[in-house]
Amino acid sequence: MLIRYYGIQVATVYKMLLAGFCFYSCIKILVNTVLQSVLYPHFAQFELIWQNITIFPYVAVTALWAAALAYIVQRRFAPAAAWVAAAAGLSAIGIIHAYKLSANGVESLIGWWVAPQFTLAYAGGALFLLACAWYLRRVQYSEQR
Repeated sequence: MLIRYYGIQVATVYKMLLAGFCFYSCIKILVNTVLQSVLYPHFAQFELIWQNITIFPYVAVTALWAAALAYIVQRRFAPAAAWVAAAAGLSAIGIIHAYKLSANGVESLIGWWVAPQFTLAYAGGALFLLACAWYLRRVQYSEQR
């Protein structure tokens, strides 16, 4: 939004890289915690599975954020709010952002309401985007009169 407001020219490839790095870090935490707790006890050599599954969560989180950001850039705030609300739902059940750092490494905390700070942040973001959608409609309606 700052780039658009100030009229800074940024190539699309750099915007995509920024989004990708953000999503990659989120997915990396998810993969490390889930796979370590699920696959390690059952499979002695799970490195190949680990490497292949690492790609899927990265793509999933990237798609989630990319969709929300694409709608925000287009000023379609209600669909963007839906994508951010989906992220809130995923963090509420511990699929994303549910981890704890300990002496043993990263521990998975998958379960209901294990990362409330992320859930509330995403929910607040969704409410903010809904407020933006409401304001935009109100301004457009008043301009039509």
